[in-house]
Amino acid sequence: AEVRLEASTQTTCEADLTMLREGGDVLDETTADRAVEWLLNTWRDSSDFLARTRPSFVIGMKLPDTLASVLAGASVAARLLVVKFLCELPPQGDQAYATAWAGVVGAMPPETWTNEVALSLGGSADAHHEVLRQPLLGLLAQYDSGARDRLLEEVGAGSLGALSALGDVRRIDSHVVRDLVTILGTRLETTVRDAHANSFGIGGHDFAGALTLLNVWHHDVADWNSLIDFLGDGVVSGRDKIGALRVLTGSLERIPLELTPRLEAVCTAITHAPPSQASMGALFGDEVDVRGPAAHLAAALGVLNEVEGADLLADLLAGDGEKRQWAAMLALRLGKPEDVGILTSLVHDHNSDVRATAASALASLVDTPLDSSMVAACLRQCLLDTGTRVPISIAVTLAQPGHTGSEAREILALLATHRSARARRAAQSAVR
Repeated sequence: AEVRLEASTQTTCEADLTMLREGGDVLDETTADRAVEWLLNTWRDSSDFLARTRPSFVIGMKLPDTLASVLAGASVAARLLVVKFLCELPPQGDQAYATAWAGVVGAMPPETWTNEVALSLGGSADAHHEVLRQPLLGLLAQYDSGARDRLLEEVGAGSLGALSALGDVRRIDSHVVRDLVTILGTRLETTVRDAHANSFGIGGHDFAGALTLLNVWHHDVADWNSLIDFLGDGVVSGRDKIGALRVLTGSLERIPLELTPRLEAVCTAITHAPPSQASMGALFGDEVDVRGPAAHLAAALGVLNEVEGADLLADLLAGDGEKRQWAAMLALRLGKPEDVGILTSLVHDHNSDVRATAASALASLVDTPLDSSMVAACLRQCLLDTGTRVPISIAVTLAQPGHTGSEAREILALLATHRSARARRAAQSAVR
């Protein structure tokens, strides 16, 4: 709240912007609104700021990145200023700049996008690079069939950006999905060949995750063979498999029963592989061990016996922060009293991501047969966490359907006034 961007100097300007960006979720409304106004005005005319600070960073990306963060705590009036600004935004042809402004669009609350706003923004979509054009067309497609048809055409040509912009894959026609499924199957086959040639990509789209999502919602055009062959290949990078394994675990009721033996074989191969092989394909020491997500899927499928589950859980608990997060998810899935005890310990982990995952798991037990006085006591203790990840994870979980008991309502009521804007928003949406 003490940051004054209009007074930033050469030595403080980057720190000031970074503080606001990193702390955007907990800004008071006055501070957030003041930052929004300054950021918009400075982007329009940055001459004074450049002369005063001579920054070493690119303000064309730094300013929208900061704006996207501070919007969380901004008032409705400030958000409307941003909407007006976006409608007048000059063409963003450079991918980096367009990506930064797409972040601003994505940070706006869903209720911002009325018919009028979507039509205004979507009408200028074609002036921008596709990373911004497609999200804007996605907004417009909610009200304009022409925009939807354009995105569907791009989906059929293999664009995962257009698929993301459309949102709900269930509403896409099967003939469009068929074309994309074919393309994604070919992409997975190429990835397998590259992996066996010791060639691994860095980042990019999650082709396996996208194919899995389409498979579970469009059985008539699904390509399960390419997906399962990809997941079962021991040379393919584990990072390329995680998204697909997550989707499968969350979509069990939509997976054909005849696929269970093949998926069981995949999970068994991954969970029994030594860590070095399970992490194959890692680059620059950034190892990815997919035994956690594979064990989670195996437990969900009901093919993980008690001894195997205990061994894998013990192994994950002894690992790094990412493995301990998977330990929390596996403990929830195994669902025995001792597993709940593990969760009550992990909510005190030194790693905030582990605490958040464990807290979310505990919150999901509210109003279930595994609910207990210990679960409620630990959740109340979690509300005292000094960060934001834990309360946000609890609010988001309890806001899901099914948590209607008094304990859930009491916790949501407390979170509805939390310092974190994201926690407040999730809680308030559930108590309305």
